[in-house]
Amino acid sequence: MMVIWGMSAFAQNAPGLPSRTGTVLYPVVSLSFGDFTIPSGSSGGNVTVTTGGSRTPGGDVYLLNMGTPVQAAMFEFKLCPGRTITIYYPTNAQLERTGGTGGSGGSLDIESLTFAIDGGVIDAQGDGFIQFTSNKGCNDIHRIYMGGMLRVESILANPSGTYHTEVVLTIVQQ
Repeated sequence: MMVIWGMSAFAQNAPGLPSRTGTVLYPVVSLSFGDFTIPSGSSGGNVTVTTGGSRTPGGDVYLLNMGTPVQAAMFEFKLCPGRTITIYYPTNAQLERTGGTGGSGGSLDIESLTFAIDGGVIDAQGDGFIQFTSNKGCNDIHRIYMGGMLRVESILANPSGTYHTEVVLTIVQQ
């Protein structure tokens, strides 16, 4: 008598996350504090733009509406569900005067940047970083909004003109 015994077992692997690809933030809208002024002899104040694009003054700053838009910055990117990214950003940035009358010189400081996200859950946030996990599909666009508070000094330190800077965000995907 011959007995042939065979056994096969098949198990399905747990579904994994889609393959990881590099995450790139695309700047869509620049952060803009709009037009404002301070009186002569004032020590200054601040201008805050929220992540929703609202603007408020502080100290001796007076808000003007002369055509320069007020807007929060917006970045777009794609990230698959369940993926976590950490975005590192500078805790302050300096804007340099790039245009205006009366020569060059002058700078303004952004003392704090704030962030809000669309399409994810904030897992952790601290001084210089924000971390979140995606809850959208791989082909859906995520948006990150950035606001901040601009410190305005005296007219001598911050002459009238246009000020500009670039803020570098570093992204780490986990």
